[in-house]
Amino acid sequence: MFKISSRYAFWVLASLGLGFAAWFSRDVIGTTTTLNSVSYWGTVATLVALLLAITEIAYSIQTTKSLQEQTAAALAAVRRVEDASTLSDCIAAIDITTHAVLSERYDAALGAYQHFRKLCVRTIPGFQIPTTQNSSALNDLGELELKLASATRVNAGAGLSKPQKHEILRRLLLTKQAVELHNPANRS
Repeated sequence: MFKISSRYAFWVLASLGLGFAAWFSRDVIGTTTTLNSVSYWGTVATLVALLLAITEIAYSIQTTKSLQEQTAAALAAVRRVEDASTLSDCIAAIDITTHAVLSERYDAALGAYQHFRKLCVRTIPGFQIPTTQNSSALNDLGELELKLASATRVNAGAGLSKPQKHEILRRLLLTKQAVELHNPANRS
């Protein structure tokens, strides 16, 4: 069946009310001649149309604000999903780096770690590995990359001792934990 919204029902009732009020007050205004009568009813119709236009504009503004809020919420949800996906890629890159260090493929570890840093910079600006002492100009991510680069086959002293490998693996796991803390799924 035909369903009338409350907004339109209000306007039908308001228009009828204004029409009845105009009908009963026409003698007070003095619509004795035909020209005055046409002018009077034209003015009443114009007022009804003006009020209708004003409320339609107000309704459009309200609808637009509602759509903006819904769009902003949807974009925020998409951004959270995208960030979670990128953080998942960061963690996968750290896992590849860790596996490459364990298999002593330091050039692969360096490449995977550099990929992690690119993803991390895009997703977590200003990211730092917690609980480290930084005495040089490089940040903790840079120090770890330097250690991996120094272990590649292009350097004369390539390879890592067991304590060096243990330290790099520990730092990789600290980095992984820090990245996991930034996961939007962990936030409320």
